[in-house]
Amino acid sequence: MKDRLATWALLLLTTILLQWLGGAYSAGWGGHPDEPAHVMTGLMVRDYLAAKCPWPPMRFAEQYYVHYPKVALGHWPPFFYVALALWMLLTGPARVSLLLLMAVIGASIAAFVYEFLRGEVGRWTALAFSVLTTTIPLMQRSVASVMSDGLVALLCLAAVWFYARYLESERFRSAL
Repeated sequence: MKDRLATWALLLLTTILLQWLGGAYSAGWGGHPDEPAHVMTGLMVRDYLAAKCPWPPMRFAEQYYVHYPKVALGHWPPFFYVALALWMLLTGPARVSLLLLMAVIGASIAAFVYEFLRGEVGRWTALAFSVLTTTIPLMQRSVASVMSDGLVALLCLAAVWFYARYLESERFRSAL
């Protein structure tokens, strides 16, 4: 367990360093045309939860859209916006905070790479490949803007990981 946590921490620090070197923390919300809509939709869900769900959700969304027309609820599944909202409730809605969430997601993707490879090629080679994963240009773009792609990739990797564990063990726990 210590090994996995230390590996994940190293990958998180590497991802944050690469974000910083790439200028993500000094850039605006224009890394991708959809980024402002993702941020505003996550902020809307956060505001709804922070207000203790004062109205029916659709009515709240409609009123929010009147004031902030960049909201894009319904274009993408809501899980990403719920994750953004919960993160912003804990850390605040600042750009730095949201980029840290993207770094957590990116480091978690790289940690799955480590887990997939560790048993096959050994700890150090798996660590090298997982660190290299954080440097891939697509990964760099993914963690430098607030987009749902990274979370989708992470959830897909997790599904494959648990499915593989189920196939190996046929245990009900792994199936869940």
